[in-house]
Amino acid sequence: MNKLFRFYVDYGRGCELEGLFISTEEELNLLNNANIHFGEAFGKHSEASLDDFKWQECCTVVTDDQEKINWLIELLGYTLSGYNPEHYYEYYDSDEYKEGYDADLDDMDCEYELPGEIARWFKGKEDRRIYEFECREDIGEEDD
Repeated sequence: MNKLFRFYVDYGRGCELEGLFISTEEELNLLNNANIHFGEAFGKHSEASLDDFKWQECCTVVTDDQEKINWLIELLGYTLSGYNPEHYYEYYDSDEYKEGYDADLDDMDCEYELPGEIARWFKGKEDRRIYEFECREDIGEEDD
């Protein structure tokens, strides 16, 4: 069930990140213990990140009224304003990504049921396809 979440992290000295986004608790649970890297969110040389992310500590539910949430999705999409931690997740270390990357390129079966897991699994397969395509191109150029 989709919910409207408010994201807020205070880094001190007037630096804070906040946002409104729509997601499910199941999708946010996939981010627990992950590294979230926001880049230079406060200007040059100001890297902002969350190591060992726990969504319960920085995301609060604003509403779970499905009628309002569906209206917001139709109007604005899933990220309403500010930062959405789901967009900054470093997924390369996830088990689903590694499993997809290591999978047989002809095998399209995906055992996962949640959208985030499926997305990471397929992202791993896609990155492997790109890597192998680039390697084949490089090998072809060396042969010339």
